[in-house]
Amino acid sequence: MQLSFTRTATGDASGRSELRLEKLDLAPVVELAEYLPLDALLRGRLARSSPSGMVDEALFSWEGEWNADRPYRAHARFSGLTLNPDGVFPGFRGISGQFDASQGGGTVSLSSRDAHVELPRVFSEEITLDFLTAEADWKFREGHTLVTLKSVAFTNEHLAGNVYGWYRTDPEGGRGSADLAGTMVRADARQLWRYIPVFAPVTQAWLKRALLAGESREVRFRLKVRSRTFRSKTRRPDCSR
Repeated sequence: MQLSFTRTATGDASGRSELRLEKLDLAPVVELAEYLPLDALLRGRLARSSPSGMVDEALFSWEGEWNADRPYRAHARFSGLTLNPDGVFPGFRGISGQFDASQGGGTVSLSSRDAHVELPRVFSEEITLDFLTAEADWKFREGHTLVTLKSVAFTNEHLAGNVYGWYRTDPEGGRGSADLAGTMVRADARQLWRYIPVFAPVTQAWLKRALLAGESREVRFRLKVRSRTFRSKTRRPDCSR
């Protein structure tokens, strides 16, 4: 591992810190977190997500003493990442990619083979993927987080396709809202219910009960769910070839 840390004085005496590193094994970082200059919020997130894998290169910079409310920037390129789900953030196993982040949000690019993805707020089961590429960003707004899926392509034993759209958390603690669209170039009809978000339970239950056999190709879909109305207004999916 290579690591360098610099702190530069600024006009307001708050100072600017910069941390650069290469070839960092993430697993020991969690154990050392209590000894690092991190605030309780970030230390808690590290403990919950329990990351492991390799950070190939990273740059972190912040103004003044480290605090999640202070301006900061982060960039990292990683491989073989494993991460437990934490709130709106998904869990992964076997993911490679890079991200750029700041106190206002960030962007992420992912690529992987034989990946495992957990999104407890979206899907009821862990999803195993033979191939995955994804481009996404997130923004922290007043009381909620907006996640935009710019492009996600995937294949596994049940389906192959792509999806794009957005998901917004509910400031009141509900499951949130979503607007997702995409194309399934191949899909096992019996397994489609597994990939319907948990905040559309009526659609999920209908697909599980109604589709007993068959395979679909070149199916376009769109799913719109609103946080305050999904319990009573979720409808059967609108799919067409």
